[in-house]
Amino acid sequence: MGEGYTYPTEQPTHRIDYILRSDDVVARAIAVVTSPLAAAASDHLPVIAQLSLPGRRVGTGH
Repeated sequence: MGEGYTYPTEQPTHRIDYILRSDDVVARAIAVVTSPLAAAASDHLPVIAQLSLPGRRVGTGH
């Protein structure tokens, strides 16, 4: 995982890709995927996030 730079893939120096969220969505983890496969797929590296969404937990009855 990278340091937040997503463009260009060869030597990323710019943060131009983001994940936007509302105040009720909690970002648990955010990262830039820097694998060779990710770099080959586009001129931007993908940004991924683990999010906690508001509301009931699926399958728990809560």
